[in-house]
Amino acid sequence: MRSVRGRSPAARRGDRNGGGPDQPSVGAGSRRRRRAPLSARSSRLARDSVWSFASEGFQLVATLAVFYLLTTHLGPAQYGYFSGSQALVAILATLSHSWIALLLLQEIVREGRPEPHVFGMGLGLLGVTGVLAVGAAAALSPLLLPGIGVLVVVLFAVAELFGLGVVFVSAALLQATVSYAESARVRIAFLAVRLSAVVGLAVTDRLSLLSVAVAYCAVSVTCGLGSLAYVSARRGFVPRPRRPDASELRSGLGYAGTLASFALQEDSDKILLVRLADPVTAGLYAAAYRGVQIAVVPIRAILASSHSRFLEHDPRARGQHLRRSLRFTGLATAYAVVAVGVLVVGAPLIPLVLGDAYRQTAAMLPWLAGLVLLRALSLFGFNGLMGLRRNGARLGIIVCSALAAVVGGVVLITGYSWRGAVLATVVAELVFIGLTWLALVRYQRVHDRTVPEGAPA
Repeated sequence: MRSVRGRSPAARRGDRNGGGPDQPSVGAGSRRRRRAPLSARSSRLARDSVWSFASEGFQLVATLAVFYLLTTHLGPAQYGYFSGSQALVAILATLSHSWIALLLLQEIVREGRPEPHVFGMGLGLLGVTGVLAVGAAAALSPLLLPGIGVLVVVLFAVAELFGLGVVFVSAALLQATVSYAESARVRIAFLAVRLSAVVGLAVTDRLSLLSVAVAYCAVSVTCGLGSLAYVSARRGFVPRPRRPDASELRSGLGYAGTLASFALQEDSDKILLVRLADPVTAGLYAAAYRGVQIAVVPIRAILASSHSRFLEHDPRARGQHLRRSLRFTGLATAYAVVAVGVLVVGAPLIPLVLGDAYRQTAAMLPWLAGLVLLRALSLFGFNGLMGLRRNGARLGIIVCSALAAVVGGVVLITGYSWRGAVLATVVAELVFIGLTWLALVRYQRVHDRTVPEGAPA
């Protein structure tokens, strides 16, 4: 559901450099950023926002195109299996490349460590976690998705965990060392190639669940190798995997736990609907949920472009992260109110676009539309806790929310089908919002008490 970040040894390194747990010192990369004038930072944020919206906008177009082709060619049942397999792989990806990309950003931007060293660490971690995650996908698919072949799930897993993983880690390096625009171009190129592959399958009337899995795997692995070659040419070093040290692993585990919990909250409902209801209902629900995900794209664009801002921390400033979180939350909430209205009003049009087989999706979408507003209210406060280096609190919050989603899903889906999935998701979101803002207010006050009198508010 969210794109999100994570504390531990990194914070202890800050303690050793002169900052307390609530007053962390800033690494070399952030010190360079702090010396930049306000106008330069504002210009950088504006430029990053433009590229973030361009990237998210193209992703929106590509997602809509793939969504239309898959729903109309596969039908609700097969699309339900596709959504279930993608949900399982997305959860496993949080234990692989998702947290590695965030750790890479932290180690370069905040800690100022050399890029060949950090990138090699990322590739080494990606290899180990990818093998483990693909094995887990093969073992879990017969239990969670008994109606889909193991080969299909494994192909999707290899595509996501290895091919796309290398693309994402390469893009993270370029974001940390060159610009957000450079990383956005890499992601856009990948999306364009994958979209072309799906369109080719549809045009030649060869689109099936297995053919999509094969195409995803081939495209992702090819683009992953291409991104390594691009990084080598752009940054002037040959990427070589290396073994991470213990402190890097401990720091990364905080990210991994947070992201895995997010993925459980975001995607467990699709898997549970396939397992506890039926694949047709899961496909109809996944189509409605896709509408929510599309509506959240602009919020994710703001979140992605502002991520570096939340990594910046002035230990002498009061209320810095609370004010920043409130400012971005206000902007996202204003958009979300409009987006919810559009989803509710536009829901009856779904059968005209996707066909009569998806008529029930039109009834599901208004139930799910409110999630756009709930996510606008939560994401930036959660990143405020990242700025305060309260990753233990972040992990605890999202674990509680994920447990609410999974337990609620098991209980409610059994008795209420897709309505139970909606209710479980809403409850989990409310838990997440409440705990996030309570923690942010509390820890910002704890930090502010360490700031000397007379420091800027």
